[in-house]
Amino acid sequence: MAFDYYDDKTNGPPMLITRVDGFPDNFNVVPPSGSPPFGPAPPGNFPYTNNIFSGFSPAGPDFFSVACESEAAPMMCYTSATAVTGNNTNLGTGPNYSEMENEAATLTLIWELDEVTAKLIAAHRSLDGSFASDRDGYPQADGQLWIPGGPPAFINPVTHYFDTFVQDQTSIELQLSGTALDERIDWVLGVYDFEEDGENINPVDFTPASIQSGGYFDYSSEALFAQVTARVSESFSITAGLRYTKEDRDYTPDQFVEEMPLAFFFGGALPYNCYDAVGSIEACSIGSRVVPFATVNNQMSETTPMVNLAYQLNNETMIYATYSEGFKVGGFNQRIFPPEPSLPTFNPEYVKSYEAGIKTQMLENDLRVNASIYLTDYSALQWLIAEPSRVGPYTTNAGEATIEGF
Repeated sequence: MAFDYYDDKTNGPPMLITRVDGFPDNFNVVPPSGSPPFGPAPPGNFPYTNNIFSGFSPAGPDFFSVACESEAAPMMCYTSATAVTGNNTNLGTGPNYSEMENEAATLTLIWELDEVTAKLIAAHRSLDGSFASDRDGYPQADGQLWIPGGPPAFINPVTHYFDTFVQDQTSIELQLSGTALDERIDWVLGVYDFEEDGENINPVDFTPASIQSGGYFDYSSEALFAQVTARVSESFSITAGLRYTKEDRDYTPDQFVEEMPLAFFFGGALPYNCYDAVGSIEACSIGSRVVPFATVNNQMSETTPMVNLAYQLNNETMIYATYSEGFKVGGFNQRIFPPEPSLPTFNPEYVKSYEAGIKTQMLENDLRVNASIYLTDYSALQWLIAEPSRVGPYTTNAGEATIEGF
């Protein structure tokens, strides 16, 4: 029996803002008139094209007729007037920390029953963590007007992230192993069960909106397995194994709009379709669902084999060949934006592996040489994809791959 416990609390690093000095004389050029909220940058307008926020200034002279380097620069600008107050100054308004508490216990029981050995392995682990990151380092006051006396457009953190993670998992495995036919056969049988549940909530602050991301998960994995090694002769042996696995995963996304500080520019709602509590389409407003609040299920079952041939040339040298199959279970994409009518999922990834080699010891066991050639074929690869239409990367199945070597 073994126990493990740790409690870690860490503060994040400071974030310092830098800027570019030496703006040209035309720093007071403003974005051209046009359809709000955005317009193309005027040619040669250095502050507009190089300041992270002046490029987002709504068109028109009424309340954004100043550029980011003027004394009247709005709070949206990264400038000496609104951001940089000195060297080695952390001006961020959001927290930076990581906290994690872990508790774990394992139990192993072994029974010797004549020619059969029974082994029980049980384990439990619980995690409770929270994390936060102010990635912009900007001294914005959340909810403050961008322009004093201006329209109802409010400052929102550029990129603030918060993450709470609670997880409980339990696994149990029972093995029976033994020998037969005068120890010419070694065998093992087993059954395995894994249960996991928890939640991972990720409130995310962006300039146009604050969104709660994340959700609740309940996963289970069950397996039956068997492996037999037969010594055909003193030199030659065959090992064959088979595993049946059943995966059942439930995920409930709890994702909705928390704040819309720029809704003024979009007629009071974000320019997307969102969803109400029952999954019907509605205009994106505070409380609207980014993805319907409905449990999504992902089930699969696979049978994966393994075969190994081994031949002992002499006491020091063995040659072998192995074939095996495996998979990586599918899952769900957690962080969604813009809104989507259903939670994006991805399918299992599959692999077939081939290997042949030699293992030998020489010079009275002072030198060991292992050499092999191998080939691994992947299908339905799980790739992390970056797509311009989405705020963050997401996982999907795309393509195949082959790895080979010596």
